Amino acid sequence: MWQLYTLGAIAAEAIETIFDKAAIVRNVRIDSLVASFWRAFLFTVCTALIGVIGIAGPLHPFFHWSLILMALIGSCTSLTYTYVLKRVEITNISSIAYLAPVLLLFIDTNIAGTHLEQNQIIGVLLLVLGGIMFTLDMKTFRFKKELSWVVWLIFLFNLAYGAAEAYLFKHLNSAYGVDGVSFFSSFWLLSSIYILILVIVKGKLPLVFARSNRVFIAQTSVGKSFDAITTILWAQALTLAAVSQVSSFSSIYPLMLLIFVLLIQGALRIPLGERVDRSRLGWKVVATGFLVLGGFLTA
Repeated sequence: MWQLYTLGAIAAEAIETIFDKAAIVRNVRIDSLVASFWRAFLFTVCTALIGVIGIAGPLHPFFHWSLILMALIGSCTSLTYTYVLKRVEITNISSIAYLAPVLLLFIDTNIAGTHLEQNQIIGVLLLVLGGIMFTLDMKTFRFKKELSWVVWLIFLFNLAYGAAEAYLFKHLNSAYGVDGVSFFSSFWLLSSIYILILVIVKGKLPLVFARSNRVFIAQTSVGKSFDAITTILWAQALTLAAVSQVSSFSSIYPLMLLIFVLLIQGALRIPLGERVDRSRLGWKVVATGFLVLGGFLTA
């Protein structure tokens, strides 16, 4: 059952990422702080609405001290995500995420005591190989220019944060019975407040309500709706399986993302800033193949 939840989360996440990128591409002059606030706030609203409707359990605000502290870090990831969205191709944004199974495999086997088979370890290595291919320029075999040391630091930061968030949810779920809707709506409400405080300190509050943001808010609302669905499905999967299993199965995400990118940018002519000429597309397809195979071996 957790595989179905994860598959649904992957599809929703791919669509969410595309809408986030499209919103930035079409509104490239929007202030980064303002964009980060609206994404965090709209995600909170969408997630809370799911709880109010009762689709994924009742909504109960939850403010454990560990969640309050982690939400502060979460607000930082929202800011760094905006930075990356403005500078990096969609298929490269999650490059470092394909190394996540290595970290999570180590945690699950050495700390959480989860036993994994040899084929799962081989699958993790394929995930790493596929992820590295996405970061390389196929002509020079060097890291792509847009993947600067700042971007790599952001990738590593987001990798550590994603693992910490997943394990924090599993802990609070088992210890206090908090569900995904309550956890993530409370979490991102706090993160939204933290970002809003920073906006006010920087004297940018008027920019939040600028009329020029209307298109960005509309496009982001669609993306955050899918983001909320993604998060709730991830939470359901994490209650049923080890973190490393859920993370590894998500390796088919780049395949789904690549397909959606080709459809939306190619067929629908919506600009996403993705380079998909014949040679680069072939390289990305091979890298995607390694990731998908690795995902099946580790799932």
